[in-house]
Amino acid sequence: MKKNPSRACVIYAQRKGRRGEVMYWDGTKFTNNSPPFYYGTHDRARGVAQQLVRRFAVLNAYKVWVGPPLVSLRRRNPDSLEAAAQRLEDFSGHAAKKTIKVAARSNQHTGLVIGELDLIGYRTKRAGIAGGKLIRYAHDFSRGSRPLLAVSSDGKQLHIVGGRYEFTEAGIEDR
Repeated sequence: MKKNPSRACVIYAQRKGRRGEVMYWDGTKFTNNSPPFYYGTHDRARGVAQQLVRRFAVLNAYKVWVGPPLVSLRRRNPDSLEAAAQRLEDFSGHAAKKTIKVAARSNQHTGLVIGELDLIGYRTKRAGIAGGKLIRYAHDFSRGSRPLLAVSSDGKQLHIVGGRYEFTEAGIEDR
């Protein structure tokens, strides 16, 4: 019988006081550089975590817990984060202060195309524009640049797919 990966558990550790990155147990050490070791049940993972804390005194300085696998811990791309932060700074005129993790509203990997996206509107703050206050922007996509608007099969998550555009320091630009 195969184990359901959605029921898998991972052992995590982070220095107490939330200093440092969250690491996970890969079967031999706590790391971020290799895939985590998955336990089939929460109880099994908790038992192993308790053994690790008893066995290694250094873990007294860490918070150790068991939880479901986090996608963001499996794949980290610091270069992409740095590029995204730079793009935000170019556009808004202020540095990215923090990174936030946002959970998708749906875990569906299939969906349907609703149609072409003619325009998009958003609100943001930009340095040197309107005194740094929140203002509205709208972009009308040209005929050859329009992306598709899609929705997950459960109807909970919208996606902008394809299109010929780029987000630059000027905002959304058709290509």
